[in-house]
Formats: sequence, structure tokens, C-alpha cells
Amino acid sequence: MNNGKQRIMKSFRMEMVGAGLYRSLSSQYRNSEPKLSERFSAFAGHEYRHGRMFEKHFLKTYGETLRGGRFWMFLGRVMAFLARPLSLRKKMKRLSIIESQAVADIETSLNGSGDTGMNRILSIILPDEKAHAGLYHEVFHGHEQQTACEEGIR
Repeated sequence: MNNGKQRIMKSFRMEMVGAGLYRSLSSQYRNSEPKLSERFSAFAGHEYRHGRMFEKHFLKTYGETLRGGRFWMFLGRVMAFLARPLSLRKKMKRLSIIESQAVADIETSLNGSGDTGMNRILSIILPDEKAHAGLYHEVFHGHEQQTACEEGIR
């Protein structure tokens, strides 16, 4: 199997796992963190849309259908379930590391890939992936700065 084919298949799998993971996190935090739950839900939608983009590109390029989307989403939900004992902060830190690596991989690919269809997809999904990678910092570092300011006032 050629490298381009494997790359699209891997990208599809990772996006669908992410869709299931974020969807599960959205449900998990719906009551305790409703605003964050909304963000996780939006991220699940992003990841699902990204996966479908890779799926369409695969079909167009290789004339084959990628299968297993529901399985990979299920795997993402299982991963979220297994991570339940971890604190929200630890879960989000791990996600931030994974998403930051995805951003770096996308940026590297955009600088070297000859597949214009793949480059188009990567350039479309890059802003979403950057937002996913930045959520941990936004939630926790923004919160720490706010808490420090509030403590300074007291």
C-alpha cells in the first residue's frame, strides 16, 4: 500500500476517534461544565467533518470507500470512558499535547506534500486543530490568570 493511501487512512481514523472522544466528553461534562461541554460538542463536529473530508478524498483518489467510521468513533468514546477517573485538567492536557502534535504534523505536511487534494484538506482543518490544541491553555491558564487577579484584589 502506498504512503499517500496509508496517510489518508490514518488521518480518517484519527479524526473519527477524535469525534467519538469529544462527543463523549461533551456528554460527560454537560451538567458540571456546560460551556466546555458545548466546546467539546463543537470539536466533535469538527473532527467528524474532517474525517468525512478524508473519506471523500480517499474515494476520489483511489476509488475505494473507507470503512469503519463508526468503529473508530466507538473507540474514541471508549477512550473517554477509560479516562473518566482522570481530572478534567489531566484529560485536557493530554488532548492539548495530541492536538498540538497534529498541528505540527499538518504544518510539516503542508510544507512538503505534493498531493494538492490533501493539502487543500489540511489547510481547511488546520484552524480547527489549532483551536483544539489551544483549549487547555484557554481554560486553565486563563483561569489561573483570572484567579490571580481576583486574589490580588482581596
